[in-house]
Amino acid sequence: MQKLKLNYHITEACNYHCRFCFAKYKNKKLCSAQQLQAVSKIAECGLFDSINFAGGEPLLDSNICELIEYAKSKKLSVSLITNGFLLSDKMIESIVPNLDMIGISVHSLNDKIKIKIGSCTNKQKVLTNERLIQICKKIHELNPICKIKLNTVVCLENFNEKLSEFFLSEELSLNKWKFLKCQCFEGNERMCITEAQFKNFISINNQKSSVKKVFESNMKQSYIMMNPNGEIIKPENNSYKVLGSVLMDDIQSMIKGLDLDITEYNRRYL
Repeated sequence: MQKLKLNYHITEACNYHCRFCFAKYKNKKLCSAQQLQAVSKIAECGLFDSINFAGGEPLLDSNICELIEYAKSKKLSVSLITNGFLLSDKMIESIVPNLDMIGISVHSLNDKIKIKIGSCTNKQKVLTNERLIQICKKIHELNPICKIKLNTVVCLENFNEKLSEFFLSEELSLNKWKFLKCQCFEGNERMCITEAQFKNFISINNQKSSVKKVFESNMKQSYIMMNPNGEIIKPENNSYKVLGSVLMDDIQSMIKGLDLDITEYNRRYL
């Protein structure tokens, strides 16, 4: 049977306030011991060979370094998605040796647009393009095997922006760039775009390159998500349906309840 990837959104907390964010779980998070137990359950259930730590901003979780190392010790392929602002050289040195992939969410090259989107701190500090170059270079030097991906959520503020010249440059040396159409959830409707606007962004940025590009209009039935409380959740009606807890319920039954579209799932990850 095909092995799967679990996206563990370990915290809702974030140092940014992106207006399109769908990471609104409105529940508690597991304690450190329970987080490790959840990872162990995922590794041992036989369904997964990969885990991705996400948020919110996962680097705000004080247990993140231990979780990454523990997941790696459980023979899982380990990745992490971050907005990149907290990727100091010290943090990179702590986590990258145990990562197979790191994804950095970057939605614009223009600092004013980043601030409009909310991809900034409360003091309107952003991840600069110059710092992004430094981060990618540091990752490549520290762990050449670790793949680097950029995630761009295409929304009302950036669907006309051309990013490809910089994103596909040798300065970054990316492995993958993922375009994600803004998903409509309660509270972010004003940032959503039409399919035509999403296709406009693709046409502007889909230039030939060795960097793999993935276009995602919809994450339903192709994304396996666990919330901070250790529950498998399913996007449904602009919200989430809880299918059960990995600490207490049968994981295989919960995954069946997602009704995964394997073709779409493989297009996302392979």
